[in-house]
Amino acid sequence: MPPSGGASLFVSLLATLLPLSQQCSSPSCQTTENFVGTANLETGGEEASLLEFQEKILALPSQSMSKKDLSIAAEDYQESGEIFEEKLKAERSRRKRKSQKEKIHICLLSDRAEGLIATLLSTALNTHRPDRLVVWIVTDDRPTTTEAIRTINNKIPGGTGMKIHIIDLEDVTRDLVNSGINPVWLWKDFNTSVSDTMGTWNRRWANEFTARPFPWDHSLTHMHPLNHLRFYLPMMKQFSRLERVLFFDDDIIVQGDVRKAWNAGRMLARDRVMMVSCETWGWNASTKVFMFQGGTSTFAETGALPLAGRIQDDTICNEYISEGCVGRRHWRNIKDLMMRINGQRFAPESQLTWNYGFVLIDLQSWRILGMTKRYEQWMQANYHQHIFPETSLMYGLGIPFLAFYNRTQCWRDVLPKTKFRNGLGYITYTELAFNGLDDSYLNDAYVLHYNGHKKPYSENADPIFSVPYEQTVMGVPHEEYVELMRRKHNQHRDLVRDSFIMLAEPMTGSKWLIDQLDQNSKICTGSNSLATSNNPSSISFPMGSIGNSVLKKLGNDKDNRYTSCYWSFFSEWVPRVNQNHRWCEGNTTGLSADEIRHIPKLCAWIKENPRAQQGQDQLFLAYMKLVLRGNSQIWSCQCPKDTEVMGTRIMTEWIEYNGGVNLNSEFRRPIAKGIRENGDLKDLAKSTKEIGKPSLWATLKKIRPKILFFRQDAHLGSIPGQFVEIEQMKAEQERMKAKRHFIQTMLQTMGLSILYLDYSFCSVHTSSCLRQVEKFLGVKKAHYSYDNSVFRLQMEMSQTSKIFSSSNIPSRVNHAKAKKGEGKGSNEKGKHSQKTYRKLHKFLDSITEATRRKMESMNHKSSSKHK
Repeated sequence: MPPSGGASLFVSLLATLLPLSQQCSSPSCQTTENFVGTANLETGGEEASLLEFQEKILALPSQSMSKKDLSIAAEDYQESGEIFEEKLKAERSRRKRKSQKEKIHICLLSDRAEGLIATLLSTALNTHRPDRLVVWIVTDDRPTTTEAIRTINNKIPGGTGMKIHIIDLEDVTRDLVNSGINPVWLWKDFNTSVSDTMGTWNRRWANEFTARPFPWDHSLTHMHPLNHLRFYLPMMKQFSRLERVLFFDDDIIVQGDVRKAWNAGRMLARDRVMMVSCETWGWNASTKVFMFQGGTSTFAETGALPLAGRIQDDTICNEYISEGCVGRRHWRNIKDLMMRINGQRFAPESQLTWNYGFVLIDLQSWRILGMTKRYEQWMQANYHQHIFPETSLMYGLGIPFLAFYNRTQCWRDVLPKTKFRNGLGYITYTELAFNGLDDSYLNDAYVLHYNGHKKPYSENADPIFSVPYEQTVMGVPHEEYVELMRRKHNQHRDLVRDSFIMLAEPMTGSKWLIDQLDQNSKICTGSNSLATSNNPSSISFPMGSIGNSVLKKLGNDKDNRYTSCYWSFFSEWVPRVNQNHRWCEGNTTGLSADEIRHIPKLCAWIKENPRAQQGQDQLFLAYMKLVLRGNSQIWSCQCPKDTEVMGTRIMTEWIEYNGGVNLNSEFRRPIAKGIRENGDLKDLAKSTKEIGKPSLWATLKKIRPKILFFRQDAHLGSIPGQFVEIEQMKAEQERMKAKRHFIQTMLQTMGLSILYLDYSFCSVHTSSCLRQVEKFLGVKKAHYSYDNSVFRLQMEMSQTSKIFSSSNIPSRVNHAKAKKGEGKGSNEKGKHSQKTYRKLHKFLDSITEATRRKMESMNHKSSSKHK
């Protein structure tokens, strides 16, 4: 028996419990569970017994009781524990029976058969009573949707049992108009901010209120009628008599019983209209990877609103910034509209971002609070004042954020242990591991949402993230493919079985060839712009070296490459962190924001690799292991999970005789003279050793990768004879041949596997060349999309660049000295006339620019075709 007076005390607590549980304060809502727990802490000696009672009450299937039910239960608490236990059990059974008979209504707006099939199949496979599900599908493509439903029913013997209704978008639009509602997509101003069918926004539409999108932010999906229809669902006649409905995007996999979410809807606070997922991922511009933010991201950080992690003053457009910025009156206008339409002050840091993938909508509260009208008010303001272009994420999700300000509640507030995973169409499994997460992130999830461009059925889908989709469409329920996910994760943790380095001579078009290899899903070079990897295709920055100095702003990589993937980053920043241990302790005074973002990862890496602190050789060895073996959870530069072979490229011009990797300048020592003075190659390597530069030879001996040696015998053949003397050409060819012989001898001495490739062969017989590489690396054949002319143009551009930078051909500066009789210009090279040199440089400038423009054009066409 409980202590005397316990019931009356608890009844008084319960009298205030229900009203408070139906209110919500930002940023997180107070649940019944949280409130009762707090109340118990204030009851002194009775807290233990009351906590036990609370747990029993909250165990009821409905997750909530009326005020009367709670009061009766509290009075019954004075009875014996056995009688009370029986009453609770009986009440639990009664509610469960009632709940199981209740129909669950689900709505989807879909025009994608692949996603629709998996979404509905997963729902039916993982719900205990799918025959209690009523599904409403609104579509603008009835034949495709009908075929998808037929496919779904054929996957499960006897059908899914779900009752499915297909509704045409045209019919819904007509019904809305007949009821006196004019939806956004019928407005005369609709589609006025778009300039073409690709979704490009019309810049003439902009004014001082307008938010100008980032270059990546344009998609016609944001303005599609189905996207707008989400905000008219409570007005559809099909839902006029319903209290609530579950809304699904057609790119989710449901891995649990939907009745759990349906029942939890009763706990939605009275002043909220939607239960939403608040878990998000955010792009880190410095490390160039997505970072897991959990449920902490606010309107001030999301890319769906112009702040995107900045302060308002930094978002204003100026003469230097014309994209990803706003007009000078934008923020003042947003604050005024928030007060006029919502009646609230705009405080973006107080609102959590949310996602529309898996939502429970309280239809009654929505209609009472007039949420559709509020949405239309924001849309009217947008068209009248030109705030957000229609194909931007700010239009598709930003306006809903503003319209539903303080009107949503996170699932975790009522189901704290149930996981709703978002962003799987943006991230890769590598980034999951980089954030310290593993397969349990997927296996333990209630819902998987593939929002983003990498849908699980697309060509660029992550091989591990696509497993739930692939198993679902085969008719496999969640509990049966969990073990498969674990095996995939374990495979991901293993080192790749092989690696290679492409040693490339100048002007061989090696960048083009390594791009082709990256199209093979089993080969990772990180060079293909369409690849899901971010492993470096070259240990130095592409199309030129940055020398010893790393970019001062580490997140300002113009090639959109991962700054920390390159040797130049490691060679400068690891020693710097070693010398400044205070950085690892949190004292980062004097560092920029971009630099600070890298410090935790550098500190963690140094801690796990203490030998890397013993000099450049050890550091370079550790770096190359990352490049060629990968899958380090603290390194952002990795490969897709089904990778079997990883590789990178090193130009022979970066290699010195001692094996040192010198990215500052090309090695110009006359090799013939070096051999005469030092005897043989090994003696030469020893005598020319320079302290401070890492040795490639020492690294190759330890890692022992396969070597692709890409050569070009006639690389000077196209130099115009009227510009370069025959003697110069011969000297350059002799130097290259001698260096090639030296490198080949060193590789053979180490007993490494070598495949020699020649430009003249690969440029003509590209398919055979790629097959040779596949056989050498031991991977299966793949289909490649390539254009040989791009290969030859890239080599041509490399040639002109090589000629222009060659020390044997004086630059404009050296030629100026030659005119004055200074430097090298005073020797026999100065015999060239001023007119000849002007003609040479004019020719090189023209051919380089023309080649670059043509290659960019062809690469764009090739990329578009591949997409």
